[in-house]
Amino acid sequence: MPPQQPEPTLVFDSFDLDLVVKVLSHTAFRFTKWISLLYRNQQNLFFAPKALDWGEQVVVITGGSSGVGELLANTLAVRNVTVAVLDVKPIQTENYNITYYKCDVSQWTEVEAVAKRIKEELGEPTILINNAGVIQGKLILDLNEKDIRQTFGVNTMAHYWTIKAFLPDMVKRKSGHIVTVASVMGIVGAPRMSDYNASKAAVISLNDTLRQELDHQ
Repeated sequence: MPPQQPEPTLVFDSFDLDLVVKVLSHTAFRFTKWISLLYRNQQNLFFAPKALDWGEQVVVITGGSSGVGELLANTLAVRNVTVAVLDVKPIQTENYNITYYKCDVSQWTEVEAVAKRIKEELGEPTILINNAGVIQGKLILDLNEKDIRQTFGVNTMAHYWTIKAFLPDMVKRKSGHIVTVASVMGIVGAPRMSDYNASKAAVISLNDTLRQELDHQ
């Protein structure tokens, strides 16, 4: 009696339906992002928007006296960009392209006043970088009212104030850029960061909404 041949193993024995769903959803997401990008570039597939002339740019950076903001300010200044730094502490720099403006960006009246000065002294900003941020590092039950108001004032409300101060001129010119320094913590949670996480989640939503509003103007 001839030996029996083993039954062939089906290719789909280890087929992971969840993996396929993830791949398809990721593909669909990327496709919609591509369609959105195509729309924003005025249906032009082959030619990117022209490169920025850095020497013609006036950039406003909130929280630009330390950390990422300071690095951005100095990097742009080296490119001959006119930089306005908004912070409660002065930036330590000798670069003449950087101008410091003392401003608590959580307060609309201060942002409004400083915005007027910037336009008069440096010209209308072409790029706004919302970078300022604070974190308390406390458990939810340990946060007091002042902590929460400060976090949302700097991390969230400041975006509203700077956008309201500088976006109207960009809309009139039909050119300009708003850059938001958000955080992955606005998508995932972590202990002792409830105020920070929530403030960043709000900023992410704010920018998504702003993009939609500008697309339909």
